[in-house]
Amino acid sequence: MKHFWHSLLCLATPVFCQYAGDEYGRGAPSGQETASFGWDNQQVQGGDPDRSYGIAPGYPNNAETSARKKALAQVLDAAEEQAKEKEMAEKLRGYGLIFAIAHPIFSIIGALVFLSLPKNQQPEPMAQAQRDYFAFGLCDGCGHPDSRICLCSICCPTVRWAANASSPKVNFLGYGGYGFWLSLLKMEVLICLPLILGTYRSLVICSLSVLVMYIRNRHKIRQVYGLPTWTCGSCMEDICCSMFCASIGLTIMQEALQLEYVGEPVALGKQVDGESASE
Repeated sequence: MKHFWHSLLCLATPVFCQYAGDEYGRGAPSGQETASFGWDNQQVQGGDPDRSYGIAPGYPNNAETSARKKALAQVLDAAEEQAKEKEMAEKLRGYGLIFAIAHPIFSIIGALVFLSLPKNQQPEPMAQAQRDYFAFGLCDGCGHPDSRICLCSICCPTVRWAANASSPKVNFLGYGGYGFWLSLLKMEVLICLPLILGTYRSLVICSLSVLVMYIRNRHKIRQVYGLPTWTCGSCMEDICCSMFCASIGLTIMQEALQLEYVGEPVALGKQVDGESASE
């Protein structure tokens, strides 16, 4: 009989302790919870295993621990955002390298096709006339009989620009017989170098260099054909056309039509002397 009551007491004690701990937690003040009796109290962060009741200082719902959890969550979110940005930057860099490899190959193929196409001469070439603007507009090449100029200017603007810059009438870069390929190489390097380096500084420097080359080549064509140069209107026109229309081929197409389908260029000095003689 003694052993029976001893066994019953051993079985009932854990149940009673658990029930008492739950009842004590229900009576705690709002916003706070109490630690359970026995082994449950050892699982509470900062709790004292020897205490059988009371509020555990390190319990997760405690205000200080909540602030720490919030700060830790913010740090983890920031780290996750940085990881995503780094991954995106690596993807963009990979795409840039692919473009930097594919663009020169595409340009070389386009240049070979361009040089192999025959030139369609205009039935009646326009004679050189005294004018203050280009003989063709920006979009006149779209309906021109020589579709070679339009297609190459729109699809391969760097190829058509190299042809304009290396034209014997202009000889912009002065490379002689290899002017076309060297002009194309220079333009391709300026376009692809920022994609390889992947820095904003290289992007700004190369973009400005390309813009200056567009403007200077257009200015050289003006000088060759006796068009107004270094005036407020001509400078603003060249800058705007080079910034907004050269990348889509319209400015390059206009310059190509001027070089190939306008009469022999007249130097500015000769044009001025002719005007003085006529007066």
